[in-house]
Amino acid sequence: MGKSIESLLGNLSKTKKWYSLSDAAKRLSETLQEAISREDVIQMIVDRSLRVSVHLQNKKAELLAPYTRLRGFWPLSPPDIYYEFAKQRGDPLADERVAYQEHINLEASHEECPVTTEGIYWIDLDESPHIADNLLQELTRETADYAGMEGLFVRDSENSLWRLVDGMELSMKERIKARKQYQKKVITEDEYHATIKTTYFPADWSPENDQLIIQDADLIALEESLLYDRAKDKNELGARERATLIKIIYGMAVTKYGYSSSNSRNPATGKNKGSIAFDLEKLGLEVSAETIRKYLNELD
Repeated sequence: MGKSIESLLGNLSKTKKWYSLSDAAKRLSETLQEAISREDVIQMIVDRSLRVSVHLQNKKAELLAPYTRLRGFWPLSPPDIYYEFAKQRGDPLADERVAYQEHINLEASHEECPVTTEGIYWIDLDESPHIADNLLQELTRETADYAGMEGLFVRDSENSLWRLVDGMELSMKERIKARKQYQKKVITEDEYHATIKTTYFPADWSPENDQLIIQDADLIALEESLLYDRAKDKNELGARERATLIKIIYGMAVTKYGYSSSNSRNPATGKNKGSIAFDLEKLGLEVSAETIRKYLNELD
């Protein structure tokens, strides 16, 4: 493949773990040695040639089971209503009790399930298509018609699926009321905890295009793929180059070895002294007389 990716980078780029979209364009221009624009990077992201990520700080998220996305469906209704609604529409999972908004609770029964996320998470555009819509809007200048009401889905380094959430807590007055009802045994302990439990719903926050980043590992994967394809192309003759090369060989065969397509016997394409194969063998290059005849016959 030629030079390594690291040898093509400047000193600062060798230490960076992630890049903004604009800086990713500069990095690719450096390694691929051709002009790459921010718009080019966006197009590669939208085309799924380059993975995009986001750096989360102090964001609540819940861990989800794998699911089939229902684009445009507002997922805050109770499960029974959701499944009935999906069944009427003929959507996937209508008859399957597969968790869509049900989180995987890793904590005790009365503790909050959502965790605070910190760090870099990558985005699957098939799970969060409104991110692709926003990027396309920057290219086309057209308003996106999808709001992403299902929330932002991200994946961590272990490929676990998370959705960002916001919490809604009871007011202090309502908490005191619930506490008194529990003390008077109007409600059970489980009902009390269920009442004061924070309710979580998909967060309405979504990263702006300038908040999206490209991880160094994803850039390296793209660069190695493109540079490998480029090196492969250089090692393979195109139809035009191949035809030109055969013409050169044909010319040398005629002028140097007396080759003539009209002769039934051509010493040039034989195996004896004075033939092309004989002289090549003296140079340590083994090419059969049959192969030589095959290529020379292409111009006959």
